[in-house]
Amino acid sequence: MSREPRGATSASMTWHILTGEYPPRPGGVADYSASIAEGLAQAGETVHVWTADPQAVAGAEVPTDGPGPVVHRWAGGWRRADLERLGAAIGATPGPRRLLVQYTPNAWGLKGRNLAFGPWLVGRRRRGDDVWAMIHEPYYPWRLRTKPTRWLLAAIHRVMMYDLSRACTRFFVASETYFDRLRPYDPGRARPMTWAAIPSALPTRDRVDAAAVAELRRRLAPEGGPLVGHFGTFGGSTESPLRAMLPRLLADAPGRRAVLVGRGGGEFAAGLVAAHPGLSGRAEATGGLEAADAAVHLAACDVLIQPYSDGISTRRSSAMAGLGLGMPMVTCRGVNTEPLWEESGGVSLADSEAGMVAAVEALLADPDGRDRLGRRALDLYERRFAAARTIEKLLDAADAGGPAPSRQAVESRA
Repeated sequence: MSREPRGATSASMTWHILTGEYPPRPGGVADYSASIAEGLAQAGETVHVWTADPQAVAGAEVPTDGPGPVVHRWAGGWRRADLERLGAAIGATPGPRRLLVQYTPNAWGLKGRNLAFGPWLVGRRRRGDDVWAMIHEPYYPWRLRTKPTRWLLAAIHRVMMYDLSRACTRFFVASETYFDRLRPYDPGRARPMTWAAIPSALPTRDRVDAAAVAELRRRLAPEGGPLVGHFGTFGGSTESPLRAMLPRLLADAPGRRAVLVGRGGGEFAAGLVAAHPGLSGRAEATGGLEAADAAVHLAACDVLIQPYSDGISTRRSSAMAGLGLGMPMVTCRGVNTEPLWEESGGVSLADSEAGMVAAVEALLADPDGRDRLGRRALDLYERRFAAARTIEKLLDAADAGGPAPSRQAVESRA
């Protein structure tokens, strides 16, 4: 990434990324944190990553070859004593420092109830560190028909968000739907809020081995039948709709097969076949794969089906994988679905399971339509979601400094 020379103030800042997970530990926040750390380092920034890892040797540092992030792992957690040690370690590095917190409330241990983390960040700000946060998830929602312990969790998460707001000078958000949710914690609008994309954790279309895709497709579909893929962990709110939709897509079309990419796919496939014995041998479950292999499996499919209980949104890294590969993708609207999905035409949107099944059927019957949808998906990804776009926003914000722009100005640049 080439940029104009940066100002002396911003250029002297060292980035410190705080994250609850980092590779080789799996997870969407881990992948995102690595992408941002590496992107900033490639742009010439000095980057440190701080993460708790029960398997780590305390104080371990993993420098990359050449200019790259230095990863600090400690064999602890995020309790008060751990935070004191972490603060001492960060304080021992040269300043000035910018802390970029990869925030989701469950990342900081204590079953998502770590009330010490926010005040610790306030203390870091008082010591002169500039604290920013990337909000992956703000808090657990209020749900009337749930256990009282969940009400308590929702309340604690809002206290944590209040403390985070006191500590931070700037927010980045994974979804534009978070703007309104976070404003009560910054009523004076003193903190800029900027939408920053969650890029794909997999190689994009131009980095996938076409020969490997063709060979895999010959193995999975020797008679040339269609492949319907899904990328995820096959748990939580995606399991039920997939169990309902895949039999409808496969049962009456013997040539079709499902390609289930991601951890948990084997257990899901076993349960699917147990409930529908006629689908035996029709669901290929890969389990967890290296990123390059996962990309090859997804690229071999004709169409991806990606249900989400709250609708597709810009925080869904599994959806980003499909977009970055230029895959025709069928997904659903929901409470967290931003307007750009309808406006861009980069995915096929439905309002129900029946609608998703019908959309998949229509795409499988229309090769030209699949090609057009795939091209729009890739264009959308490159314009809005590629990691380079997020790095640009971070560096632009670092260069800008000064007073916070208005919400209207922030959203107009998203």
